[in-house]
Amino acid sequence: MEKNWIIEAAESAVEKNGLVRLENPAIKSKLDNALQALWPEVKVHAAKTTLKLEPELDADIASGEGNVLMRMLSFMLFCDDEPVCRTEIECYTDHWMINNEFFMSLDDSADIAIVQEILGNTRFSGNPPTLMIYKNDPVNHFQITFNAGWGEDWDMVDTSFIRESIEHSIATHAAMYDLVCDGLTELEHAEEFLSTAYEVYETH
Repeated sequence: MEKNWIIEAAESAVEKNGLVRLENPAIKSKLDNALQALWPEVKVHAAKTTLKLEPELDADIASGEGNVLMRMLSFMLFCDDEPVCRTEIECYTDHWMINNEFFMSLDDSADIAIVQEILGNTRFSGNPPTLMIYKNDPVNHFQITFNAGWGEDWDMVDTSFIRESIEHSIATHAAMYDLVCDGLTELEHAEEFLSTAYEVYETH
């Protein structure tokens, strides 16, 4: 008689803080295979930018918390050692979610009117960026973070939506970073940046 997967998982499970997590290996494998199939495309699109992909080689796939099995592929883009953006792709048996964060640094000489326009632009009123101020860091004095996510149902076969989303996300983040590097010295520059950011960070 074939052993029930729950019994097998329980026999090899590791207790952590009084909790044991059991995951259906067949479903987990199918989700992981879907995420692994996306990883080469992540690397190809990241290579088109001037940014460094982390991790560089193998996909970082882990389980998410919650009462539904979810596997998550995570990656970040860096300029030297400075994080530019983070993307997390959540894969469930019935839907996808893609979550993005963009990290924007402005020095202490930045025009306050530009900072206000970035934070208060009405296009992001439903999901505004957040601000942290670091008084002792003149180079990264203003730390502005954009955060957004969206998703779609899927049949555990068609991954076209998420593939398009990955390409769009990486390209948009690279364009946002280039605009910040060029300098946001005029309100028109801020408007161009916000129009680009809206491609990913509009309110869904």
